[in-house]
Amino acid sequence: MKKVLFFLIFLLSIGSAGAQVLSLQWDGALIPNGSTVVLNAELSDNVYEEFLSHVLVKNETDRDLQVKARRANVDVVEGSTNYLCWEACYPDDVTESPNAYSIPAGGMTPETVFAGHYLPQGNAGVSTVKYTFFNESNEDEQVSFFVEYNITAPVSTSLSLHWDGQDIENGATVYVDGEMTDNIYEEFLSHVLVKNNTDRDMQVKARREDIDVVTGSTNYLCWEACYPDDVTESPNAYTITAGEMTPETVFAGHYLPQGNAGTSTVKYTFFNENEPDDQVYFLVSYVISPTSLDDLLSKALISSAYPNPATDQFTIDYEFPSGVEMAEVKLFNIVGQEILKQAVNGKSGKIQLTVSDLPEGIYFYSLTINDGATFTKKLVVNR
Repeated sequence: MKKVLFFLIFLLSIGSAGAQVLSLQWDGALIPNGSTVVLNAELSDNVYEEFLSHVLVKNETDRDLQVKARRANVDVVEGSTNYLCWEACYPDDVTESPNAYSIPAGGMTPETVFAGHYLPQGNAGVSTVKYTFFNESNEDEQVSFFVEYNITAPVSTSLSLHWDGQDIENGATVYVDGEMTDNIYEEFLSHVLVKNNTDRDMQVKARREDIDVVTGSTNYLCWEACYPDDVTESPNAYTITAGEMTPETVFAGHYLPQGNAGTSTVKYTFFNENEPDDQVYFLVSYVISPTSLDDLLSKALISSAYPNPATDQFTIDYEFPSGVEMAEVKLFNIVGQEILKQAVNGKSGKIQLTVSDLPEGIYFYSLTINDGATFTKKLVVNR
């Protein structure tokens, strides 16, 4: 499958304000000392495929410098590997270049001198590697940057998902809000239609995975038939005709809070039985609130986030009724990972969250009252 590769730079400057002996340039632009560069790419079938980061190192002094390079794994995906090139390339067990490279006064390294090589070897995920360049005779004269190699699994073009008449992206999160009643057998359902985008019939199976569920709750999967809660994958495949979509009765995710309020997140994956890597998935956050908390939320005055899309920060205006003891706002990425969290103080005011360090994309923000009632909406970060 053809990989999709693009770069996104966001800056987290931790360098000093004083004059630097060495500086860095990425893609023609100066990047501050301590910056993070995000490299986004998609896995392919080639386990030997490499993803490269390049930077130019400039000598800002009026003297020649003998400069060495160092690599440090900050947090890397298990099974992946990476190595360093500094004029020559070294094995992955070498973290520092044995030899220095001479950068003349005011000069800059050619493009061929430095490269960071990253091999996911079939493993998706985010690996962060730090690269440092320093004067061989004085290590305090150094500059560094981080690269986040964000490698995602191939997105299926064979299958797609449709929720409430709309297309939803692979990996999207859908929120199902509910209010508890005295009926402990009450269920909350999620429905999605799965489309076969190919010109051939496809045998498709479904899988359920608990990401983070409330203690005491339960959930189960229906894929043409319904299965007990200890069955996480449909035993049988369902035939989706070429170019067609499943009827509404084929898939359902059933969630039973059983008297337990809170948010449970469940992942549902649909895959070609003959090619399991050909798959598509989405997540459902079942947000279940007690009636009393729901009443509080209905009486609260909560604005939508603005500006939306946001560039550097966004704001939410709020005014809570009496009975609200605590509140907090959380920001999640599109796969349901918590990115930011901030406590909310006072009965009224403004909540402001900074997103200048976040990659562009779609996020969800949730305002939670008294650990139960949740107000959730979408936020777009765009620059």
